[in-house]
Amino acid sequence: MKMKQWIHLGLFVVIALFYSSCATTHPNEALIVGEWKPIKAEKYFTPEEEELLKKAQEQSTATRPTTEGDKPAASTGSTAPSTASLPSGTDPGRGGDRAGGKNPADELNRLIQAETRTNIVIYPDHTAAKFYRSRTVKATWKLKGKGTVLIAKDLEKKEKYRIDILEVDGSKMVVVENLPVGGIKITYQKINEAQSDEAK
Repeated sequence: MKMKQWIHLGLFVVIALFYSSCATTHPNEALIVGEWKPIKAEKYFTPEEEELLKKAQEQSTATRPTTEGDKPAASTGSTAPSTASLPSGTDPGRGGDRAGGKNPADELNRLIQAETRTNIVIYPDHTAAKFYRSRTVKATWKLKGKGTVLIAKDLEKKEKYRIDILEVDGSKMVVVENLPVGGIKITYQKINEAQSDEAK
């Protein structure tokens, strides 16, 4: 009888250890918790988009006249970069269908300006709040992708957002917010770190 009790106890311990090892949190969870102030926000292109833009610029350079009297090498005579091979909405100077009829470049620039003035607080209970001038967005969050992808769900609109964490430590966090009009790379500094740096 005692042998069966020991076997059951041993199985219980093994199962408990298995479940507790599956439920461990990533170290980035502790690092991202806190109040963050944006110090820089800029357009972000995926490596594929950067490659396409680079090719378009190279094609543009190849078709440009070298002096005022020279004729362009291309038969079209156009000096603008070719955007036929770019994904819709990729070329920042042109429109596309990624913003629902609005100019994606203008929409992206407006969002970048808003992000430079918007603090974010990430709470340890897996909730967060982003404080825009006109409203506060409240969300839940979870980490995926070995702690490098934050999935946030807006509590009001029930929309999900993917935020790629490029770098994080106790005082600085660099993320890419993936939006329909393009990506925004934001560099944050923890508020208590920002205040101590200003005092120096």
